[in-house]
Amino acid sequence: MIGFDTFLILNDKSTDDTQCILNAYAKENIVRRIPFDVEDSYSGKLWHIFDDCANYLNSHPDQFNPSKTWMMTHDIDEFVYIKNTENSIHNAVMRLSNPNQVMSLKVPRLTFGSSGREHYQPRLVIDRFTRRFNHTICPEWREKYRNKGSVENKGGRGLSCNFNRLPTNSYENVKSISLVSNMAEECYQIDKDTGEVLPEGTCADTHLHTLVDVTEHRGVNNSTHRAKGNRGKKERENDPRYADPITVGDDIVIMHYWVKSRQEFYERVHNSIWNDKYFECPECTPETFFNLTGTYANSFKDSRMARNSPKLKQRLAELSIGVYCKAQANLQSIDYYRHRFDRIGAELRDGTRKRKHVKKSKEK
Repeated sequence: MIGFDTFLILNDKSTDDTQCILNAYAKENIVRRIPFDVEDSYSGKLWHIFDDCANYLNSHPDQFNPSKTWMMTHDIDEFVYIKNTENSIHNAVMRLSNPNQVMSLKVPRLTFGSSGREHYQPRLVIDRFTRRFNHTICPEWREKYRNKGSVENKGGRGLSCNFNRLPTNSYENVKSISLVSNMAEECYQIDKDTGEVLPEGTCADTHLHTLVDVTEHRGVNNSTHRAKGNRGKKERENDPRYADPITVGDDIVIMHYWVKSRQEFYERVHNSIWNDKYFECPECTPETFFNLTGTYANSFKDSRMARNSPKLKQRLAELSIGVYCKAQANLQSIDYYRHRFDRIGAELRDGTRKRKHVKKSKEK
């Protein structure tokens, strides 16, 4: 609807009928299946799949011209919004990448809450959820939740001013749209204490891409013949080839529908291999997390996506693709999930369930 030419889809070991739906759309050439899915070999470390997407585009020059193809990475719960005057994502990218030294756009991401909804409703996401976090409350939020061991701090992971920091018109939580031919294939960082060049496992992740290095470390790995890039945060911030999110945000933003309704959020957490991250403090649970998001992630009305609703409904009504697939999630009652979370929390506390989400700290 907004002008993307191709969708590269990877199925992260879904247990519902997602595969059926993807196959149906791929058969109609609406999406393109990369010839692998996220398998057990990934062990939950999914970052290099984005490098795989870039490599796929680079390795098919007969279908994609890397010097003219731009790649964006985002999740299934994120929707791209472009302002009316741009007409298409292509027009927006071309305008923002002019002058030609811009090779990557940092697109700000706005995180939406539940809009006070407790249960799933069979309506469009962009119609059901129209309230999001308001970044102007960041100073108040930081001052209020300084206690690092509190539910508010641990439970607010990922939302507490991570994406709209001072000044109030800036954005910190971003996603990338980058020119494929300028994306690095092999990356490193420089140790700030020793100056040693340290190899990095991946170049792109779900948030930021890394461009080919043009500093004194530039070049190609002589053994792998892969273009190198510096993943250092300051290097990417100071490189003029990256368009800053304040500029990009005037034309393109990502609407992140993170929690949806309570029932939908509980279903997602219940099935996640990483659900232990919602039990990081003695009082922390998925329920405290969801309740906390309601105190600040529903504070700002934003219904800009609603303009796409009529056209999207018409498009969906016209399509019969995948009608034989079971697209409806098998949701349980909210009380069912609460009982399950009580059990998970008890197992984590007594050690019968191992934690998969472990934060590593550097030894001093």
